[in-house]
Amino acid sequence: MRDRIKRVADSNNRSVNAELLVLLDRTYPEETKLDEHLQDIAELVGKLPAEKRADVWRTVFDRLDALRNETT
Repeated sequence: MRDRIKRVADSNNRSVNAELLVLLDRTYPEETKLDEHLQDIAELVGKLPAEKRADVWRTVFDRLDALRNETT
């Protein structure tokens, strides 16, 4: 495998280490602000009493759907 990575790195004019960093970055991209906001929402909903979570998720999805319709 190292030889394959070395060939690709050479063809891209990069070191093996730099090539590995590119591959890792593609596999594990940074979270976007949207990802952070969605995680925040999930954490907040998770703190609610179990019997309220389904209704809150439905509200979140409905609002997202409305926003999507506003932008298309």
